[in-house]
Amino acid sequence: MTDQGGSAECRIMMGMHMAAMDPVMIMGGICAHRRWLECNLNQSKRARYLEIHTVDAPKWTGWIRIRVWTER
Repeated sequence: MTDQGGSAECRIMMGMHMAAMDPVMIMGGICAHRRWLECNLNQSKRARYLEIHTVDAPKWTGWIRIRVWTER
């Protein structure tokens, strides 16, 4: 594993049905070992499903943990 960072870009998709997902934002940043990429959707759109599509990232990149939560 490398400790060097690299640029990453992900597309966040949301929808009430898996067959009808809409893009809501592009998330980007520098990824490195044990570094968090954070985003705040601030969306009024309701969704049951969320997908994260990696558009571009170094070939060694892998997700260790993804956290999703909502405030009511």
